[in-house]
Amino acid sequence: MGAGATAALGDMATISVAAAIGDALDRDDVIGDYGDYWGASIYGRLDITEQTYVEASYGYLDSESQQRVALDDREFTRQVVDAGIYHSPVDQLVFGLEANWAQRDYDSSDNFALGGFDEDAFMVAFITWFNL
Repeated sequence: MGAGATAALGDMATISVAAAIGDALDRDDVIGDYGDYWGASIYGRLDITEQTYVEASYGYLDSESQQRVALDDREFTRQVVDAGIYHSPVDQLVFGLEANWAQRDYDSSDNFALGGFDEDAFMVAFITWFNL
C-alpha cells in the first residue's frame, strides 16, 4: 500500500513525497528479498530559467524477511540520492550532468556464516536525450 503527493511551490519549484508499506513474496535464500518492507522518497525540482532546471531526490527502503529454509532473519536497507542539472535549449533536446549515490546494507543476524555486508556506489554522468 502506498501514497504520495505533489505540490507546486510557486511557479518555479515542485516537491513530491511518497511512502509505501507492504509484504513482498519471500523467496528462500535470495539476498535482498524484501519480505516485510516500508519505504519513503522525496523529489524536488527547481526551474532556474525556462530552459535550465535542477532536480534532486532521496529514497529509503527498509525490509526484513525470514528465510524459511535457513530460519535466518535478514534485514536489508537501501538509500539512494540523485541530483542533476539539466538544460533544454529546444523542446526536442535535453542534456545535463547528474550524480547518483546508492548504499545497500545487508545484515543476517541469525546466521554468522552469512554475516552482513555494506555496499556503496557513486556515479557521475553526462546525459543527453531527444524527445520525438
